[in-house]
Amino acid sequence: MPGKSLHNLRRLAVPREVEESRSLRLAVWASVCVSIAALALQEVVNPSVVLASLLLITAGYLFSWWRRHRPNIPVKLTIAALTLVALASFLRQSYLQPYDTRAPLAELFLWVQVLHSFDLPRRRDLLFSLVSSFILLALAASYSLSAAFAWMVLLWLACAVPSLYLAQRSRLSSFSSNDGAKSPSGAALKGASTALSMFLAAVLITGLLVGAFIPRFPATYIRSLPFSLRRPWFSAQGYSVRNPGYPQLPVKPPDHPLEVNPEAYFGFGPYLDLRARGKLVDLPVMKVRSTEPAYWRGLAFSTYNGYSWLLPEGEPSRLHADQQPYNLPAPEKDAHLATKTILQTFYLQNDQPNVVFTAYRPSLLYYPSDYLYYDDCGIRSPFELAEGLVYSAVSYAIDMDDTRLSSLGGSVMQGRLHPYLESSGSQARLGDYPYLVAADKLAYLELPPLPERVIQLAREIIPRDAGPMQRVKAIEDFLAREYAYSLDVPPLPPGGDAVDHFLFDTRRGYCEHFATAHAVLCRLAGVPSRVVTGYATGDYNPLTGLYEVSLD
Repeated sequence: MPGKSLHNLRRLAVPREVEESRSLRLAVWASVCVSIAALALQEVVNPSVVLASLLLITAGYLFSWWRRHRPNIPVKLTIAALTLVALASFLRQSYLQPYDTRAPLAELFLWVQVLHSFDLPRRRDLLFSLVSSFILLALAASYSLSAAFAWMVLLWLACAVPSLYLAQRSRLSSFSSNDGAKSPSGAALKGASTALSMFLAAVLITGLLVGAFIPRFPATYIRSLPFSLRRPWFSAQGYSVRNPGYPQLPVKPPDHPLEVNPEAYFGFGPYLDLRARGKLVDLPVMKVRSTEPAYWRGLAFSTYNGYSWLLPEGEPSRLHADQQPYNLPAPEKDAHLATKTILQTFYLQNDQPNVVFTAYRPSLLYYPSDYLYYDDCGIRSPFELAEGLVYSAVSYAIDMDDTRLSSLGGSVMQGRLHPYLESSGSQARLGDYPYLVAADKLAYLELPPLPERVIQLAREIIPRDAGPMQRVKAIEDFLAREYAYSLDVPPLPPGGDAVDHFLFDTRRGYCEHFATAHAVLCRLAGVPSRVVTGYATGDYNPLTGLYEVSLD
């Protein structure tokens, strides 16, 4: 009796509708290999795992062809057991890396492909492998930062479309064989393949157009943002700003101008040297996925000494995060003003200083480190940002129109200017004018002794009876109207003032000169101001949905 039961079980396990098409098997195998190659190109899984997978899948397809008419009960049981092991590994990795489960999911589907390749007797088994390869391709695409990944998609389609055609031909042939009818003619099969190819081409073109022009709503990022990479090993070097492009940068500005490295921006350091002259090369810095365009803020400099801007000397707060994300504190008065949320993910393409770039004002930060340094001038990492680093941020911004901005502080500021404009510049003291701003903002009004013609110019262009917004706009319009942007700027004379040199001698300059002149004139207008360095939004790529940020 047991022998008879075992015999019946073997009979039931013998596969029916065995797929005899070698071409179909070869096309599906090629589709699977292309999807695994896509994972390898995006560095989602270890190269040794990829190589082992390709070898095992190839062996599995050969084994399946050889055993396609046999029950393979031991093989099926082994596959089931090992699939449970792969699932357990996926759950464990997801628990250890809860912020981004794509890599564990890719490994799970990879091992499912390997195990399933040893039992592919029927057409539907091959189609399951084809669908799984599409999922692997989609996972690889989620890591892609370049439109060049489209070539991998086209290569996969070049293998997948023939697979679908061959599967349909095999299905129709089996129907005709069972019914005793004739096999479908070549013309009919050609027509079906043409229709299928046209349909897939239409889907591909429509998908590209929709993906390129559909708005990026914040809700579409909630599930994929944020995610955290594994935490790198690093040696802590304190909270000082370190720029790999300027490894010997002193803490204080030297007597001579800084020599510009064309492959690194000089504005990420303990000071911003306004005497520096040079041009930057068009070097890719990072790619940013963001729900809105923004300025990727780095450092805010508050002290102007006539030829450079300095960071505050105080020690920043040290923030710890046993679990992601970091909660970045915001001033109480600003907490209720946020009107929109900006979600960002940064993909570093070149080594950067230990400055964490975000849109203003960051509230949540997902960053692969146990601690960070944070103060009013920015966020600093305990290690430099290396190529390949990925981190995410959530910023709460204030979206205000000119009307709302114009109403801020008008009653307080009307008729009152900086002490330099109210009295002799050499005798002016901010402490004598407590009505200007709150005590915590007085540092943003401090100025060194300025040339008299700078003060006189401020008296001429700043409307005394206007509020802060009107004063800022008046200064902005004046600079845009009277001065030219240029990278060809003569050096600052020894002992000269950078603002005076820009406003009266050269009458041209680049970003740092315009920003400095604007900040100094705003301070003279009684408006607290700082100079912020960072990166512009970058060029938007509609195919990838990323902002491509470059050095120049």
